[in-house]
Amino acid sequence: MSIKLFDRVDRLGANITTYAAQIIYAIHQKFYIHYDKTKLKYAQSIFVQVLFDFIDLHNQTCNADYPLRVWTNPDDWITTTSRTTQTIQCDMISFFHKHIYPRISLNIYSIAVHKGYVVPFDPKKTLLIHLRLDDVYAVSDYDGSVCANYYRKQLEAGETCVCKCWENTYNRQAPLSNSKLERIIEKYPDLQVRLVMSPGSTTTLPYECIRSTDESYDLFLLCMCDIVVLSRSTYALSALLFGSYKEAYVPLWGHMACMGLYSKYDKTSNLTYFS
Repeated sequence: MSIKLFDRVDRLGANITTYAAQIIYAIHQKFYIHYDKTKLKYAQSIFVQVLFDFIDLHNQTCNADYPLRVWTNPDDWITTTSRTTQTIQCDMISFFHKHIYPRISLNIYSIAVHKGYVVPFDPKKTLLIHLRLDDVYAVSDYDGSVCANYYRKQLEAGETCVCKCWENTYNRQAPLSNSKLERIIEKYPDLQVRLVMSPGSTTTLPYECIRSTDESYDLFLLCMCDIVVLSRSTYALSALLFGSYKEAYVPLWGHMACMGLYSKYDKTSNLTYFS
């Protein structure tokens, strides 16, 4: 069998994680991956470039003439990622780090250097926090365990996970409250706190802010730091795939559970979950 890689109308994080889900599925099933980089979103991102390079390596071991498998409900991110997790019986992050990351890590740094990316801080002495503000800055924080537990139950029961009508209340990208972030910051009094956020966004947190018009550069910085605090966003989940972190703080929400985190499929050892 083979699959045809598809993208999404969303931004970088949703597309990276969607590509990763399809590639992981194809590796596990030994499927050939058809793709046309000229028709796929964010092909110029260093992270998407290395994924395409990996596909080329993977396809050398597969038959391109196999029949095409039609992907079930490709418009639903939750269905796509959860079906991959159920198929591989492992969280996507651990699978990615075992089967994909070792073959692309050097390419990431090589392309980053070529593009002039530099890390403006000491990765070992910095606590880097991603703030998901931008278009959801006015959305209230919520208890992410509600939706995380819901999708974990569905995932572990082998049921098909689909986006629910209550997504905009209990499972959405949203800023984390300052109090939640400060409780984590207090654990690292010797580290310099820096915030990664989109241009135009503002925060009342009294720490240095890093803003760039190149979202791949910001993601690169998140991937380079030893200790990171992630947001409820698919962009932040992308940092788990490509990051060299020693420890990552990951807020609970339904999307991360669909990738196998916080479930019986979770094989990670350096993630700390909080609601």
